[in-house]
Amino acid sequence: MISRIIVRCCAALLAAATAVIGVAMLIGAAARGPQIAFDSARSGAEEIYLLDVARGLVARLTRGPGMNIGPAWSPDGERIAYVALVQPGGENWVMSMRWDGRDVRRIAPVQLNGWNNSPLAWSPDGASIAYATVSTSGGSQGLYRMHADGSAPQRLITTSGSAYSPTWSPEGRLAFAWAPVANTDIFVLDPAQTGAVRPQRVTDSYYTDTAPAWSPDGAWIAFISDRAGSSDVYLMRPDGSDLHALTQTPEREGNPAWSPDSAMLAFSAMRDGVQTLYLIGAGGGDERPLLAVPGQDSRPAWRPS
Repeated sequence: MISRIIVRCCAALLAAATAVIGVAMLIGAAARGPQIAFDSARSGAEEIYLLDVARGLVARLTRGPGMNIGPAWSPDGERIAYVALVQPGGENWVMSMRWDGRDVRRIAPVQLNGWNNSPLAWSPDGASIAYATVSTSGGSQGLYRMHADGSAPQRLITTSGSAYSPTWSPEGRLAFAWAPVANTDIFVLDPAQTGAVRPQRVTDSYYTDTAPAWSPDGAWIAFISDRAGSSDVYLMRPDGSDLHALTQTPEREGNPAWSPDSAMLAFSAMRDGVQTLYLIGAGGGDERPLLAVPGQDSRPAWRPS
Protein backbone atom coordinates (compact mmCIF):
# COMPACT_ATOMS: atom_id res chain seq x y z
CA MET A 1 0.00 0.00 0.00
CA ILE A 2 2.77 2.46 0.95
CA SER A 3 4.72 1.80 -2.24
CA ARG A 4 1.59 2.35 -4.42
CA ILE A 5 0.89 5.69 -2.74
CA ILE A 6 4.48 6.82 -3.28
CA VAL A 7 4.59 5.82 -6.94
CA ARG A 8 1.41 7.82 -7.64
CA CYS A 9 2.63 10.94 -5.88
CA CYS A 10 6.19 11.24 -7.21
CA ALA A 11 5.16 12.48 -10.66
CA ALA A 12 3.07 15.20 -9.06
CA LEU A 13 6.00 16.33 -6.92
CA LEU A 14 8.04 17.05 -10.02
CA ALA A 15 5.48 19.62 -11.14
CA ALA A 16 5.15 21.49 -7.85
CA ALA A 17 7.59 23.10 -5.43
CA THR A 18 7.95 21.44 -2.07
CA ALA A 19 5.92 23.40 0.46
CA VAL A 20 7.48 24.10 3.86
CA ILE A 21 4.60 24.45 6.29
CA GLY A 22 3.95 24.62 10.01
CA VAL A 23 3.66 21.46 12.06
CA ALA A 24 0.01 22.20 12.85
CA MET A 25 -0.85 22.13 9.15
CA LEU A 26 1.04 18.86 8.69
CA ILE A 27 -0.87 17.25 11.55
CA GLY A 28 -4.15 18.14 9.89
CA ALA A 29 -3.07 17.29 6.35
CA ALA A 30 -0.95 14.19 6.64
CA ALA A 31 -1.32 12.36 9.91
CA ARG A 32 -2.17 9.07 8.16
CA GLY A 33 0.10 9.11 5.10
CA PRO A 34 3.68 7.83 4.76
CA GLN A 35 6.17 10.20 6.36
CA ILE A 36 9.95 10.56 6.35
CA ALA A 37 12.03 12.44 8.91
CA PHE A 38 15.31 13.77 7.57
CA ASP A 39 17.92 16.41 8.30
CA SER A 40 18.62 19.30 5.98
CA ALA A 41 20.66 22.49 5.73
CA ARG A 42 17.96 24.19 3.63
CA SER A 43 17.54 26.79 6.38
CA GLY A 44 21.27 27.30 6.98
CA ALA A 45 22.27 25.01 9.84
CA GLU A 46 21.19 21.37 9.70
CA GLU A 47 17.80 20.76 11.29
CA ILE A 48 15.27 17.90 11.46
CA TYR A 49 12.31 18.06 9.07
CA LEU A 50 9.27 15.88 8.48
CA LEU A 51 8.09 15.08 4.94
CA ASP A 52 4.55 14.03 4.04
CA VAL A 53 5.48 11.85 1.06
CA ALA A 54 2.08 11.81 -0.63
CA ARG A 55 1.61 15.60 -0.64
CA GLY A 56 5.17 16.88 -0.72
CA LEU A 57 4.60 18.92 2.45
CA VAL A 58 7.59 19.57 4.71
CA ALA A 59 7.52 20.78 8.33
CA ARG A 60 10.58 21.89 10.29
CA LEU A 61 10.76 20.19 13.69
CA THR A 62 13.94 21.60 15.33
CA ARG A 63 15.46 25.07 15.59
CA GLY A 64 19.03 24.88 16.89
CA PRO A 65 21.11 25.70 18.71
CA GLY A 66 23.86 24.30 16.52
CA MET A 67 23.02 21.37 14.23
CA ASN A 68 20.42 18.62 14.71
CA ILE A 69 21.01 15.44 12.71
CA GLY A 70 20.30 11.73 12.38
CA PRO A 71 16.59 11.20 13.12
CA ALA A 72 15.64 7.72 14.37
CA TRP A 73 12.00 6.73 14.97
CA SER A 74 10.66 4.85 17.96
CA PRO A 75 8.94 1.64 16.78
CA ASP A 76 5.48 3.03 17.60
CA GLY A 77 6.16 6.10 15.44
CA GLU A 78 5.47 8.53 18.28
CA ARG A 79 8.96 9.85 19.03
CA ILE A 80 12.14 10.77 17.15
CA ALA A 81 15.61 10.44 18.64
CA TYR A 82 18.37 12.57 17.11
CA VAL A 83 21.76 14.11 17.86
CA ALA A 84 22.10 17.79 18.76
CA LEU A 85 25.56 19.02 17.79
CA VAL A 86 25.98 22.23 19.73
CA GLN A 87 29.63 22.52 18.78
CA PRO A 88 32.28 20.16 17.32
CA GLY A 89 34.33 18.71 20.13
CA GLY A 90 32.00 20.29 22.68
CA GLU A 91 28.64 19.62 24.30
CA ASN A 92 26.58 17.31 22.10
CA TRP A 93 23.52 15.28 23.12
CA VAL A 94 21.24 12.47 22.09
CA MET A 95 17.81 14.07 22.16
CA SER A 96 14.23 12.84 21.91
CA MET A 97 11.07 14.63 20.80
CA ARG A 98 7.51 13.88 19.84
CA TRP A 99 6.97 13.34 16.13
CA ASP A 100 5.54 16.86 15.86
CA GLY A 101 8.61 18.48 17.45
CA ARG A 102 7.16 18.96 20.93
CA ASP A 103 8.23 17.48 24.29
CA VAL A 104 11.98 17.74 23.61
CA ARG A 105 14.15 15.82 26.08
CA ARG A 106 17.88 15.45 26.65
CA ILE A 107 18.75 11.76 26.76
CA ALA A 108 22.53 11.33 27.00
CA PRO A 109 25.78 13.12 26.10
CA VAL A 110 27.46 11.96 22.91
CA GLN A 111 30.61 12.79 20.98
CA LEU A 112 30.95 11.90 17.30
CA ASN A 113 34.13 11.78 15.26
CA GLY A 114 32.21 11.89 11.98
CA TRP A 115 28.84 13.43 11.03
CA ASN A 116 28.25 11.70 7.68
CA ASN A 117 26.53 8.54 8.98
CA SER A 118 23.34 7.99 10.92
CA PRO A 119 24.48 7.70 14.56
CA LEU A 120 21.32 6.29 16.24
CA ALA A 121 18.87 3.39 15.97
CA TRP A 122 15.85 2.65 18.18
CA SER A 123 15.40 -1.04 19.06
CA PRO A 124 12.33 -2.93 17.72
CA ASP A 125 10.87 -3.28 21.23
CA GLY A 126 11.33 0.42 21.97
CA ALA A 127 13.37 -0.27 25.10
CA SER A 128 16.86 0.62 23.85
CA ILE A 129 18.73 3.01 21.59
CA ALA A 130 21.95 1.91 19.89
CA TYR A 131 24.37 4.73 19.21
CA ALA A 132 27.94 5.53 18.23
CA THR A 133 30.08 7.77 20.40
CA VAL A 134 33.62 8.45 21.50
CA SER A 135 34.02 7.47 25.16
CA THR A 136 34.83 10.05 27.81
CA SER A 137 38.37 8.66 27.93
CA GLY A 138 38.83 9.36 24.21
CA GLY A 139 40.00 6.97 21.52
CA SER A 140 37.99 5.59 18.61
CA GLN A 141 34.22 5.87 18.18
CA GLY A 142 32.55 2.84 19.78
CA LEU A 143 29.17 1.16 19.55
CA TYR A 144 26.92 1.49 22.61
CA ARG A 145 23.43 0.64 23.78
CA MET A 146 21.37 2.45 26.43
CA HIS A 147 17.85 2.41 27.75
CA ALA A 148 15.51 4.71 25.85
CA ASP A 149 15.62 7.18 28.76
CA GLY A 150 19.44 7.38 28.55
CA SER A 151 20.20 5.18 31.55
CA ALA A 152 22.46 2.11 31.73
CA PRO A 153 24.83 2.82 28.80
CA GLN A 154 26.73 -0.29 27.73
CA ARG A 155 29.63 -0.54 25.30
CA LEU A 156 28.99 -3.41 22.90
CA ILE A 157 32.43 -3.71 21.32
CA THR A 158 35.45 -3.61 23.60
CA THR A 159 38.14 -3.91 20.91
CA SER A 160 39.57 -0.93 19.04
CA GLY A 161 38.26 0.52 15.80
CA SER A 162 35.64 3.10 14.88
CA ALA A 163 31.98 2.04 14.63
CA TYR A 164 29.21 3.83 12.75
CA SER A 165 25.57 3.61 11.71
CA PRO A 166 23.87 0.97 13.89
CA THR A 167 20.68 -0.62 12.52
CA TRP A 168 18.43 -3.23 14.17
CA SER A 169 16.97 -6.38 12.66
CA PRO A 170 13.33 -7.15 13.52
CA GLU A 171 14.43 -9.83 16.01
CA GLY A 172 16.94 -7.58 17.78
CA ARG A 173 20.35 -8.11 16.16
CA LEU A 174 22.52 -5.13 15.24
CA ALA A 175 24.31 -4.45 11.98
CA PHE A 176 26.84 -1.63 11.89
CA ALA A 177 29.85 -0.32 9.99
CA TRP A 178 33.17 -0.92 11.73
CA ALA A 179 36.81 -0.28 10.90
CA PRO A 180 38.70 -2.56 13.32
CA VAL A 181 41.98 -2.08 11.40
CA ALA A 182 41.80 0.01 8.23
CA ASN A 183 38.94 -0.78 5.86
CA THR A 184 35.34 -0.20 6.92
CA ASP A 185 33.07 -3.25 6.57
CA ILE A 186 29.60 -4.32 7.69
CA PHE A 187 29.38 -6.44 10.84
CA VAL A 188 26.53 -8.04 12.80
CA LEU A 189 26.25 -8.86 16.49
CA ASP A 190 23.60 -10.01 18.93
CA PRO A 191 23.55 -7.61 21.92
CA ALA A 192 21.51 -10.15 23.92
CA GLN A 193 24.56 -12.41 24.18
CA THR A 194 26.42 -12.29 27.45
CA GLY A 195 30.17 -12.20 27.98
CA ALA A 196 32.64 -11.22 25.28
CA VAL A 197 30.67 -10.64 22.09
CA ARG A 198 32.57 -11.13 18.85
CA PRO A 199 30.96 -9.33 15.89
CA GLN A 200 30.43 -11.36 12.72
CA ARG A 201 31.97 -9.83 9.61
CA VAL A 202 29.46 -9.72 6.75
CA THR A 203 31.46 -7.86 4.08
CA ASP A 204 35.20 -8.19 3.61
CA SER A 205 36.73 -5.99 0.94
CA TYR A 206 39.38 -3.37 0.31
CA TYR A 207 36.64 -0.81 -0.19
CA THR A 208 34.53 1.25 2.21
CA ASP A 209 31.20 -0.38 3.14
CA THR A 210 29.11 1.75 5.46
CA ALA A 211 25.62 3.06 6.41
CA PRO A 212 23.84 -0.33 6.74
CA ALA A 213 20.03 -0.41 6.94
CA TRP A 214 18.22 -3.64 7.87
CA SER A 215 14.90 -4.11 6.05
CA PRO A 216 11.80 -4.27 8.29
CA ASP A 217 11.04 -7.80 7.04
CA GLY A 218 14.56 -8.90 8.02
CA ALA A 219 15.40 -10.21 4.54
CA TRP A 220 17.95 -7.63 3.36
CA ILE A 221 20.64 -5.21 4.48
CA ALA A 222 21.12 -2.13 2.33
CA PHE A 223 24.44 -0.29 2.57
CA ILE A 224 26.72 2.16 0.81
CA SER A 225 29.90 1.01 -0.92
CA ASP A 226 32.49 2.53 -3.23
CA ARG A 227 33.52 -0.87 -4.61
CA ALA A 228 32.55 0.20 -8.15
CA GLY A 229 34.31 3.57 -7.93
CA SER A 230 31.63 5.92 -6.62
CA SER A 231 29.44 5.49 -3.53
CA ASP A 232 26.35 3.50 -4.54
CA VAL A 233 23.49 1.74 -2.73
CA TYR A 234 23.96 -2.05 -2.46
CA LEU A 235 21.77 -4.85 -1.13
CA MET A 236 22.76 -8.17 0.43
CA ARG A 237 21.26 -10.89 2.57
CA PRO A 238 22.12 -10.67 6.28
CA ASP A 239 24.74 -13.41 5.80
CA GLY A 240 26.41 -11.44 2.96
CA SER A 241 25.03 -13.52 0.09
CA ASP A 242 23.25 -12.18 -3.01
CA LEU A 243 25.22 -8.93 -2.87
CA HIS A 244 24.35 -6.59 -5.74
CA ALA A 245 24.23 -2.91 -6.63
CA LEU A 246 20.89 -1.11 -6.50
CA THR A 247 22.22 2.19 -7.91
CA GLN A 248 25.05 2.68 -10.39
CA THR A 249 25.80 6.36 -10.88
CA PRO A 250 28.99 8.43 -11.11
CA GLU A 251 27.77 10.62 -8.24
CA ARG A 252 27.62 9.94 -4.50
CA GLU A 253 24.72 8.19 -2.74
CA GLY A 254 24.33 7.75 1.02
CA ASN A 255 22.15 6.79 4.00
CA PRO A 256 19.65 4.26 2.58
CA ALA A 257 16.41 3.85 4.55
CA TRP A 258 13.69 1.23 4.03
CA SER A 259 9.98 1.91 3.72
CA PRO A 260 7.92 0.10 6.39
CA ASP A 261 6.74 -2.50 3.85
CA SER A 262 10.35 -3.21 2.70
CA ALA A 263 9.33 -2.40 -0.88
CA MET A 264 11.27 0.82 -1.41
CA LEU A 265 14.32 2.72 -0.18
CA ALA A 266 14.88 6.41 0.32
CA PHE A 267 18.48 7.62 0.12
CA SER A 268 20.48 10.81 -0.18
CA ALA A 269 22.27 11.58 -3.43
CA MET A 270 24.41 14.27 -4.98
CA ARG A 271 22.93 15.45 -8.27
CA ASP A 272 24.34 18.50 -10.10
CA GLY A 273 26.26 19.51 -6.99
CA VAL A 274 23.23 19.48 -4.67
CA GLN A 275 22.38 16.73 -2.17
CA THR A 276 18.74 15.72 -1.78
CA LEU A 277 16.53 12.66 -1.23
CA TYR A 278 15.55 10.05 -3.79
CA LEU A 279 13.39 6.94 -3.87
CA ILE A 280 14.00 3.59 -5.58
CA GLY A 281 12.26 0.23 -5.53
CA ALA A 282 13.94 -2.64 -3.69
CA GLY A 283 14.03 -4.49 -7.00
CA GLY A 284 15.79 -1.63 -8.77
CA GLY A 285 14.52 0.63 -11.52
CA ASP A 286 14.55 4.38 -11.95
CA GLU A 287 15.16 6.69 -9.01
CA ARG A 288 12.59 9.39 -8.22
CA PRO A 289 13.14 12.65 -6.31
CA LEU A 290 11.27 12.94 -3.02
CA LEU A 291 11.64 16.71 -2.74
CA ALA A 292 10.89 19.02 -5.67
CA VAL A 293 13.18 21.68 -4.16
CA PRO A 294 16.50 20.16 -2.99
CA GLY A 295 18.15 21.65 0.06
CA GLN A 296 21.27 19.70 1.15
CA ASP A 297 19.06 16.93 2.51
CA SER A 298 20.33 13.76 4.18
CA ARG A 299 19.71 10.83 6.58
CA PRO A 300 16.08 9.92 5.75
CA ALA A 301 14.12 7.78 8.23
CA TRP A 302 10.64 6.39 7.49
CA ARG A 303 7.97 6.66 10.14
CA PRO A 304 6.86 3.13 11.14
CA SER A 305 3.37 2.31 9.94
